[in-house]
Amino acid sequence: MRLVWMFLLSAVAAFGQLSSASVNGTVKDSAGAIAPSVEIRLRNLQTNVERTSVSNETGTYVFLSVPPGEYVIEA
Repeated sequence: MRLVWMFLLSAVAAFGQLSSASVNGTVKDSAGAIAPSVEIRLRNLQTNVERTSVSNETGTYVFLSVPPGEYVIEA
């Protein structure tokens, strides 16, 4: 029984080592109103790899599985 617990605990620890995150937010205009259908660009400063997203009807955007690094985000 002890061996089974050790395996389960080490499996949980392995999932804690994921090396990505998500970036999300809400686009608003200068008056504070929600801004739908805005193209958002996320660019890694080290690699220059760029990803794009578009804000939805509530102004929300999301980038999933973003590797660690320094980024610039532009709308």
